[in-house]
Amino acid sequence: MNNNESSHSFRQEKITASQARALLEEGNRRFVEGKMAAKDISMTRRQELSQKGQKPFAAILGCPDSRVPPEILFDQGLGDLFVIRTAGNIVDAINLGSLEYAAANLDVPLLVVLGHENCGAVKVALQEAKAPDRTARLGANLTAIVDKIQPSLEKAIERIRAGEDKSSLLECAVDENIKTVAEELVLRSPAIAGKVNRGEAEVLGAKYYFHSGAVVFFAGQDR
Repeated sequence: MNNNESSHSFRQEKITASQARALLEEGNRRFVEGKMAAKDISMTRRQELSQKGQKPFAAILGCPDSRVPPEILFDQGLGDLFVIRTAGNIVDAINLGSLEYAAANLDVPLLVVLGHENCGAVKVALQEAKAPDRTARLGANLTAIVDKIQPSLEKAIERIRAGEDKSSLLECAVDENIKTVAEELVLRSPAIAGKVNRGEAEVLGAKYYFHSGAVVFFAGQDR
């Protein structure tokens, strides 16, 4: 769907999670190929969004890394994506509530946990894994991020020891963190779980690769 105007009209109708994923994959393909679609950022478009409200077709929980902006990676425009960004793409009560709003109030059919290779937050968690004094050095707020990622690091260590994963510990931990957060969205949110169980929404993990520009979606909970 290359025509920007027809793309917007398509999104006015209720779409499925599969259709939403296809839109993201098509947009990422344009980004990878350097063939970005023209974006309507005119006053008319802005007024339309203001008067008629937003109808994003996907919600993205991503990392605030400046190299990983979802709207650009997926080649989307104003009103297309509902985006939340937090270090290590981790979830807490605040951003979980935001995602619930997207699913329940905006009827978004697809929620994506978007991680990326060489994630700095996961790297710090790896470096601080056995440091007993990390709170004194990192401070309470950064330590809270590290503590949140720690269980995913432990899962990654187990997978590598068992020979289930041949990637580096860092990348295995990045993958486990993405999967863990995707699982959390359903386990911790009755609203999201209800939408998923009724087939009205889907939660997926995905990973961005810097050099290729590609976003690879996880198949269910597998890579």
